Amino acid sequence: QGIDKHVGINPRLCLEIKVGDELDEIDLLLYDEVVKKIAPLTCMKLEQDNGCCTIYPDDLEQFFGDPILFKVKKEHGCHSCSGITVEVLDILIDPNLMDIYYNPSHVLYDENEILDESMKPYVSHSHELTSVSSGHVIPEVIAPYDSPIIVIAWYDSVFEGIDMWYRDEKDVNQPRFRMKINVGDEISRNMFSLFDEKVQKVAFETCGVLASIGESATMYPDEMDVLYGDPMLFKVIKKVGDVSTVYEIVDMLIDPLILDKFFQCYMPSYGVIECVGGTESPLQVFDAFSSYEEFEDLIEEFPHIENKRKTSYISESSASVPASSSSKRLKN
Repeated sequence: QGIDKHVGINPRLCLEIKVGDELDEIDLLLYDEVVKKIAPLTCMKLEQDNGCCTIYPDDLEQFFGDPILFKVKKEHGCHSCSGITVEVLDILIDPNLMDIYYNPSHVLYDENEILDESMKPYVSHSHELTSVSSGHVIPEVIAPYDSPIIVIAWYDSVFEGIDMWYRDEKDVNQPRFRMKINVGDEISRNMFSLFDEKVQKVAFETCGVLASIGESATMYPDEMDVLYGDPMLFKVIKKVGDVSTVYEIVDMLIDPLILDKFFQCYMPSYGVIECVGGTESPLQVFDAFSSYEEFEDLIEEFPHIENKRKTSYISESSASVPASSSSKRLKN
């Protein structure tokens, strides 16, 4: 419809745009400074008007069909509804910078090229952090307790279902959620735990139904059956449980497009991704780390690449998603 200008409330400027890929489309919300960045001329016209008004941003027509890089944050609506909004935190439209982003062989990604020495991260060479278990995806050895680690695994199933409960009678509008999932590779299996918003991230429909019940309950999330055998990237914390070790998921990534990018950039020798139920991959999960030295090099290289690309594949609060203004898929 256009850019909305409000008086006396925040945000003052609001714009909703449609983006997507070859398979799906989604609406993104832009506010204030982000709106001014993508439609400066229209915002200048709005500033000249003292009251509330709406103007269509003609200066956006030139971007139709162009690839754009968005940094976004997904917000869930109330527990009893299925509304999801995606807010744009930043946007990159410079074609020269986009060419660099799509070209991993660019000189700016050379490990010897440091544009800003203050950005160079400190790298720890702890033997405990860089030891690799024998071909197992589950980090039995490499992770100290109460420390976050990155794990690649395949989704198998949900254990029993999603549990919902309330802390006390005063928190009837803030239900708690808990779910345990079985994951593994070709060799080993283990159980990861999710809580609250992490559960809603992958099973929002079931969480909405549970919240509408109004009392503690358990329900199996049928919508997760479609994920069987899919590779996933987890950020987990290894904790000491009452009986055995517990792995709590801090964040997880299941988008196949971003996973492909992750494997290309950080594990190029891994090979084709194979599902648990299919034929075994000729390469084990840790074949990319055939020696202690190679694994140590990867640990050191990872933050360098991450800082230079200015994008995070695993993020607590936001994600960078390349999309086209005509049709790009944004998922999870």
